[in-house]
Amino acid sequence: KVATPFAVRECKLAHACSVSGVTGSYLDDTDQVQIASACGQGAQGVPGFPNNAVSLNTTGGGTNFSWGSAVISAAVGIYRVCWCPGETGCSTLADFATDI
Repeated sequence: KVATPFAVRECKLAHACSVSGVTGSYLDDTDQVQIASACGQGAQGVPGFPNNAVSLNTTGGGTNFSWGSAVISAAVGIYRVCWCPGETGCSTLADFATDI
């Protein structure tokens, strides 16, 4: 599976966050993304994003990610959106290795 890398996406402080329009091959509704300072190798999620910065499972055939209705309280900054293919289980931080 490969998600298209390096699109600019924006989430606003004190608002719910979602990422849509992800493109790539073999995307699936079990995929997830994590907001982090770096992707893979156990990088921690950004504090202030719901669910330890890990999205809910995607919708739209693997193209839309959301953290639900919880609002963002993270410090303003530039972060990575790190993708995990659902078949890996997305259970460890290292599973979120692909920067999208």
